[in-house]
Amino acid sequence: MIFWSKLRRSRGFGIHSPFAFDLVLRTLRERDHYYVYSEISRMRQEAVRNGAKDLPSEKVLRLTVRLIARFKPRRVMICGDSSGLIAGAVKLADSRISISTEGPSMVILTGHGDATEGVETAAATVRAGGVVFLLDRRKAPHAAETIRSAMQRGMTFYSRHKLLAVGARHLPRQDFEIAY
Repeated sequence: MIFWSKLRRSRGFGIHSPFAFDLVLRTLRERDHYYVYSEISRMRQEAVRNGAKDLPSEKVLRLTVRLIARFKPRRVMICGDSSGLIAGAVKLADSRISISTEGPSMVILTGHGDATEGVETAAATVRAGGVVFLLDRRKAPHAAETIRSAMQRGMTFYSRHKLLAVGARHLPRQDFEIAY
């Protein structure tokens, strides 16, 4: 029963918040082709040929591009991106974005050895109304719980692997378990 309700919510059924419904259908579950997808595929194939380890999947890189296009952050902090692919995807989505550790409006955590200060920055960012994207919450359950508990307002969208926390102050505090 839980599987079917999660599947239905993943397609927008049962989500009554207009913001959450739009985010699920037009960002998390978007199937249209973005202009940078072919470049992302090329970058990832090149990294595989060079023997890079712990690469994010192409699906995750595409989702990162869609999130950047949706939220339009000015500064993004990326923790645990040893391959540089996530930073490359962020720059492809919007070349004006500054990748910085100071005052980010969006934090991307890979879940692979994220530093404590990165998790603390993510919690502070979501508390201030920013966005946090945790790519692998199974490998960083403490980070996921820290981020969720830091939110007074906003919504979280989580699956078995990923967590997206939107700390916008105009949103009520809600959690959505969906497949994306």
